[in-house]
Amino acid sequence: MSDYESTHAPSPSASNSTLGVEHDVSPRTSVTAVGHTPSNHKSPSAVNLPGRIVGVSQVTGGLQITINAGSERGVRVGMKGVIKVHSGPEEVFQIREVIEDSCRALIPITMHQQIMSGDRDVVINPRGKH
Repeated sequence: MSDYESTHAPSPSASNSTLGVEHDVSPRTSVTAVGHTPSNHKSPSAVNLPGRIVGVSQVTGGLQITINAGSERGVRVGMKGVIKVHSGPEEVFQIREVIEDSCRALIPITMHQQIMSGDRDVVINPRGKH
């Protein structure tokens, strides 16, 4: 051991003091943040996942819908979905944003009336086609 190592090597329980504040510099165990899924533990992709529209806002290009399903349930950006319309054809959309518990998609402004009248049920990734 050199003179530098013997005088500057931290002890196993060493701490560093800066302006009177103690900072522990001993080795640490890695911790995964709460709610974070490590990349090697991805949830499986959603298939025929039912959901519900829980938010609607008018944006440039149409209506932005927020759906109560997110990455925790296997939803991924780019997946297709359909709005279950009680009268008329189903409206197809594509997922544009995903967070843990919800996702967002853009739909035509013409769907406003159907959504406001109660057509809020959706299916994400119907029959596994994404």
